[in-house]
Amino acid sequence: MRGVGVAILGGLLLLVLLLGSAVTGGETSPQPSASLPASAVSSAAPAIRDEDFAKALGGQVTSVSPAVAQGMGRRVCSALDDGIPADDVRSVLAQKGVTPAEASRIVLAAVTMYCAENKAKAMP
Repeated sequence: MRGVGVAILGGLLLLVLLLGSAVTGGETSPQPSASLPASAVSSAAPAIRDEDFAKALGGQVTSVSPAVAQGMGRRVCSALDDGIPADDVRSVLAQKGVTPAEASRIVLAAVTMYCAENKAKAMP
């Protein structure tokens, strides 16, 4: 029973983290949130990583703007840091406006460019 509660809590945490990446109209500028763990903010700080992230997506995420995809990628790292399974991360991204294939691309690009320490968590 405890495992179910932990899973629900983890899912809610992921939802809260990724809600900031949803766009209801117009573009938003991805800014590191003060509520994100310091590791997520510091790992996403260098602008070169943002450019590399966009290159890693290869123009294959078209359901959301590049800025929104980038914000999603940053939040992927903090969710994985918090122990949320990669499959759950992909599911939430898909609920936020990207296709399942795009969600997988975002997760892969995020662990490649922003948080390589989570690569094993994101890859089977």
